[in-house]
Amino acid sequence: MKKKLWLAALAALAVSAMCLFAFAACNNDQNHTYSEEWSYDDTEHWRACTDEGCGATTDRAAHDWKTETLTSATCTAKGVVRYTCSTCGATKEEETDALGHDLHQHDAKAATCTEGGWKAYEACSRCDYSTYEETKKLGHDLQQHEAKAATCSEGGWKAYETCSRCDYSTYEETEKLGHLLQGSVCSRCGEEAADLLNGTYGYDFLGTLPDGEGMQALSEDIDAAVTAFHSAGQDAPEILSWHRSTMRNAG
Repeated sequence: MKKKLWLAALAALAVSAMCLFAFAACNNDQNHTYSEEWSYDDTEHWRACTDEGCGATTDRAAHDWKTETLTSATCTAKGVVRYTCSTCGATKEEETDALGHDLHQHDAKAATCTEGGWKAYEACSRCDYSTYEETKKLGHDLQQHEAKAATCSEGGWKAYETCSRCDYSTYEETEKLGHLLQGSVCSRCGEEAADLLNGTYGYDFLGTLPDGEGMQALSEDIDAAVTAFHSAGQDAPEILSWHRSTMRNAG
């Protein structure tokens, strides 16, 4: 009986000694056995003691994050960034906010009769976002104008149209007709030769005759007019005689 009690006491003493040794080892920094592997959480890393039941750590520090962009953010979509600790190798990924548009304002351009324009708009410098919207050309706002007939002594114009918004016009002048004498009367306007050669028209009458008749034709018309006036018992105007002598000398 005494022998059994003696053996039990020795066993208890041995266990106590081992516990004391272990306790002494974990409370002596020089005796800890730290893992080669890093332990970490979201903010820091460390190396833990491998002794069972020991919570001692060493080399505890904040993560040394290096960033890597996995997906770049755009004006409208979020991005993804990966963080890797250069010491312990811990990683985490986070979303980054969309950039939003970098908008620039652009003035409007008014449409004209012949060209379209665009409204005031904004466009993004980073992407193809734009509120650009074209406007159609206006077309001409046409106003109608009546023709003016040419006369023997004045030109006229054809019927034409103009635009109220721009300088568009179909205006086209017509040349004066010139007098066409039949005997002593112009067949177009009814003027007497005496009135044409003397009085209101005077010497300018020569400039109203149609082009291409030539000096000989003009001389023949003047002779015919003189003959007509003499036949009627009237004296030809002095200017008429002067024109005839001038034409003959020129011929």
